[in-house]
Amino acid sequence: MKKISEFIPQYSFLVCVDSDGCAIDSMRIKHEKCFGRALIEIWNLENKKEICHKIWNDVNLYSKSRGINRFLALEKVLKRINDEIIYIEGLNDLTQYIKDNKVYSNASLTEYIKEHESNMLKKCLDWSNLTNKYIKGLNPLDVVEFPYVKGQLNKIALKADVAVVSSANYEAITEEWNRLGLSNFVAVCCTQNDGSKEECLEKLAKNYKTSNVIMIGDSPGDLEAARKNGIYFYPILVNKEDDSWKRINSYLDLFFSNQLDYCQQRLIDQFESNLII
Repeated sequence: MKKISEFIPQYSFLVCVDSDGCAIDSMRIKHEKCFGRALIEIWNLENKKEICHKIWNDVNLYSKSRGINRFLALEKVLKRINDEIIYIEGLNDLTQYIKDNKVYSNASLTEYIKEHESNMLKKCLDWSNLTNKYIKGLNPLDVVEFPYVKGQLNKIALKADVAVVSSANYEAITEEWNRLGLSNFVAVCCTQNDGSKEECLEKLAKNYKTSNVIMIGDSPGDLEAARKNGIYFYPILVNKEDDSWKRINSYLDLFFSNQLDYCQQRLIDQFESNLII
């Protein structure tokens, strides 16, 4: 898969596809076996494990906050645990970190802690590092594409340039897509190395008519990035991923014939009503 700096369009249409939770069934396993597990361990919530896992999954998989940055998600989850289950000491320190910064990452949190000593923030960093450790320890064979993805990408690649647009890093995406045999259908890969999803779509879409670009995604962030660039959006619905990929053909036929306008809002309404919280 080429980087955006190497990319030369071959078709007049561009189909952008998110990776985690959209084309690849990796989002659920990461949240259930890595993020939530690390949360339980760092905050010693073993005796409340089931309800805490449910809160984590509700926030990160099944609500309108699906797909948000891990530290923003952590604040939401800890606030609910604090309000509904058990007192979380120092929670305001995490809220203040979020208010004081625009970029939320291990690196930015490490720098922030140097100027703002906080046991809570150290726990947050420990949690993020432990999550990364668990993600690296996942069995690659447990992470596969959703049914119908390979066949549909094969068809799409005959009519359009296919771009992976992901908030993960380039190396992780290329390793995963190469291993699963999906990279053969992809013309370009745009990741966090190239900017936010909104920025990636902006860089890619400038090579096409706006009406000839569509984003296939599973999170509100994907929809928002598409909206800000004035391009179409096709949703992959959580817990209905197989069906979403199976029925994509009829909508892409409308897209390729410039007739998707009449049902675009209906697709968005379906997407938003499928997120329960």
